[in-house]
Amino acid sequence: MAQETPGWEKEGQNVLEVDHLSVAYGPVTALTDVSLEVPSGAITAVLGANGAGKTTLLRTISGLVRAKEGRISYGGAEIGRLAPEQVVRLGIAHVPEGRGVITELTVEENIRLGALWRRRAPDYQEGVATAFELFPPLADRKRRLAATLSGGERQMLAIARALAAKPEVLLLDEPSLGLAPLVTEEVMRVISRLARDSGLGVLLVEQNASSALSIADGATVLNLGRVVVSGKAATMGDSDELLRHYLGLDESGGRRKGGK
Repeated sequence: MAQETPGWEKEGQNVLEVDHLSVAYGPVTALTDVSLEVPSGAITAVLGANGAGKTTLLRTISGLVRAKEGRISYGGAEIGRLAPEQVVRLGIAHVPEGRGVITELTVEENIRLGALWRRRAPDYQEGVATAFELFPPLADRKRRLAATLSGGERQMLAIARALAAKPEVLLLDEPSLGLAPLVTEEVMRVISRLARDSGLGVLLVEQNASSALSIADGATVLNLGRVVVSGKAATMGDSDELLRHYLGLDESGGRRKGGK
C-alpha cells in the first residue's frame, strides 16, 4: 500500500475539515481514518474507483450517514451529529449522483425550491437570479418541465438548485457521469468560476480524473475507504499512486483483473 503524502496548502481559511473519519455499514467498513480539508475559494477533488468510499464520504459530511469515529468541522465547529437539514442551513449544499431533480416541476420551480433555505426575500430572489446567470441554457428553459431536459441540462439544474441557497461549501458527487465531453467541460468551467470568483469551497468527487484535476487545487485518492495519496492537483497526473489506485493498474503497468 502506498504511503500518504503530505497534503496541499492554500492560503486562506479551511471552511470544512474532515479528521480521521471512519464509517461502517454494520460489519462492513466503508471509510477508515480519512482526513482532508476544503479551503474557501478552492476545489478539492476526491478520486477513486467504484467502491472506494467517495459517495459515503459526502453522505457523511451532509449528515445522511453517521461516522463511527472522527470529526467533521465547519468553520471550526463540529457538525458530525447534525441532521441533514441543519447541515444545509449552515451553508453546505450536497448535489448527489444521479441528477435528482423533480421532473414534475418546471426548471424555475426546481431552483426556487433550493432558494427556500434563504430566509430573506431579497436573498431568495438573488439566489434564483444567480443560478440562471451561471447556467444560461436553464434561463432559456425556465418555464419548461424538468422532465423535458437533456441529461446535461438536468445536471446543470441539480447544481443550480443547490447554488440557489448560496452555500459556502458545495459537495458534488460525480457531476460528469454520463455527460458528453462538451457538457462536462461546461459544468467544470462553472464549478471553477464559482470557487475562484465567489470564494465557494468545493469538494468534488469524480471518477473522471482528467476533468477533476484540470480545475482542482488539491486532490485526494481513496482506495477501499483509505487515503492512498493526497497532494496538489497539478502534480497528481504524474503520480504512480494515482495510476495504481485510481486507474486500477498493478505494479507492472497492467490492469488488475476485475478492477474498474
